[in-house]
Amino acid sequence: MELWIALILLLLTFIVTREGFDPFLPDSIPYNYPDQSMFGDIILAEKNIQKLLKSSTLDKTKERELLDLLNLLQFI
Repeated sequence: MELWIALILLLLTFIVTREGFDPFLPDSIPYNYPDQSMFGDIILAEKNIQKLLKSSTLDKTKERELLDLLNLLQFI
């Protein structure tokens, strides 16, 4: 019985495909994905704003303003 469970788990690891890609590895980007090499600074800004929003040290007004800025950057 344990052998069957191990085989099923092993099979699932090869069947399940990983969504997304690593943006720092150009070979992993799908061919139909738009070129965003000109927006590197915007992407880094989004990541930094998301880190700030996850920290609980912000007051509510700054959190709302950062969320608005993040939405604006993601719209661009």
